[in-house]
Amino acid sequence: MTPIPVQSTRYDAIDWTKTLGIILVIYGHSEALSPYLEKAIYGFHMPLFFFASGFLTSDKRLTDNFSSFVRGLARRLIKPYFIFAIINYLFWLLLARHFGADKDNAIPVISPLIGIFYGSGSGQDLLQPMVLWFFPCLTSSLLLMWLTRRLKLVIRIAVITALMICGMHAGNVILPWEIEGAVVALPFLWTGHGVRNHWQSFEKLSKYKLIAVTLVGASLAWTCSQANIKIDMRSAAYGSPLLFLFASLNGIGAILALSQILPQSRIAQKISECTILSFPLHSMGYSLLAGFYVYILHQPPSFRNEPMVGIIATIILVLTFLIVSKPGFIILDLLNRYVPPTNKPNA
Repeated sequence: MTPIPVQSTRYDAIDWTKTLGIILVIYGHSEALSPYLEKAIYGFHMPLFFFASGFLTSDKRLTDNFSSFVRGLARRLIKPYFIFAIINYLFWLLLARHFGADKDNAIPVISPLIGIFYGSGSGQDLLQPMVLWFFPCLTSSLLLMWLTRRLKLVIRIAVITALMICGMHAGNVILPWEIEGAVVALPFLWTGHGVRNHWQSFEKLSKYKLIAVTLVGASLAWTCSQANIKIDMRSAAYGSPLLFLFASLNGIGAILALSQILPQSRIAQKISECTILSFPLHSMGYSLLAGFYVYILHQPPSFRNEPMVGIIATIILVLTFLIVSKPGFIILDLLNRYVPPTNKPNA
């Protein structure tokens, strides 16, 4: 494959793809969804982010030597992971473990701290919160992507398929740095990378064809997800592998086509950029909101299960992350030392 030139412009459709994706992730964790909608969202929302990561990984990046590639991963993923893991651990240690479900779980103080270094959200009491599993999983899957880049296409497809099958049947296997999930994420990384290398053809699709792809893809994703179990890549719950793949790929196609239809948006760009904040911190936000419901509004814990409460909470969290992602906020200024713009090719 001939490397394509590195572009300096942003991919507006990926801005919208990541924006819609993070909204679905946050809303999906609100505990206010119907079982049908929950199945539909979980059917593709995490594969969508692996797809976007693969899209933003350039051929040039994949031809880096091992040490250079690992340094890039450390700057983009590993350092932010440890920053947010420590922030979340301190929040859990000082506050969250004394209230709610964690109060009765009696989790040893050392377990989540060890879990930070083991990098797995699958094991009991290993990560607080478990949403942090995505960082080590993406790190491991990008390393696998770099390794399989050296293989001939036919051999690469065979290896990726074999690894994916093993990962889907991992069951209760808990490997460090989410390796069992990384092998399932790998095909979505390569799919995103392949779409990026043929992006000009996708851009030529008419608006009517994009609408058709959106509607057909969304319909097929819904149908496949409802026929399957609730997907959870973190705990290797895939149900039918074929239904999982069909739901994921059609959901990704629908979101990508819709994102290409939507106009360029400064807000979408900002929401996309602050996924580095909202992904690891939204669970903390939900914990704080739960405390607000109970101790300020004097509502029962089940109050957060109300559909409208879930929608409002999602809006509040997205807006909060937008505000704190503005220049001058210490968290973003700290991250900017390590994390480059997220929607440009990783050159």
